[in-house]
Amino acid sequence: KLKGGESCASAEKTLVPELLGSMLNKGSRSMSKEALADILETMGTTIDPYVSTFWTDFSAKVVSEDLDQFMSLLSDCIINPAFKDEELDKLKKQKEAEIKDYMVETDELANNKLYGSLYKPDCVFYARPFEEQIAELE
Repeated sequence: KLKGGESCASAEKTLVPELLGSMLNKGSRSMSKEALADILETMGTTIDPYVSTFWTDFSAKVVSEDLDQFMSLLSDCIINPAFKDEELDKLKKQKEAEIKDYMVETDELANNKLYGSLYKPDCVFYARPFEEQIAELE
């Protein structure tokens, strides 16, 4: 668990923490995404980052014999992330599709409107309208 999540975003770039967190399992400067995936597959695990309001968590199940190697891989991905432009472009397209799905879901629309009405834009709990979120991705 790392301190830092959506609360660290600026009001204009609210999706940056989520996109950044999603890129932390896409390889490092010393290891390609494919090489990382091969090693993790051999270990029978994955690196699953999750960005919440105040934290970035990593979820994984790994046997004790592989823990040292896993922690080394995770550390490398966190300290030396690859941040490839093509990976960011893919994530932006995926996020845009996710937001568009939310735009037709009654519960998601209601939550977005509720949190957009209850909180001011400078509050960490404020929900930007979906249209603004899509514009941010462009």
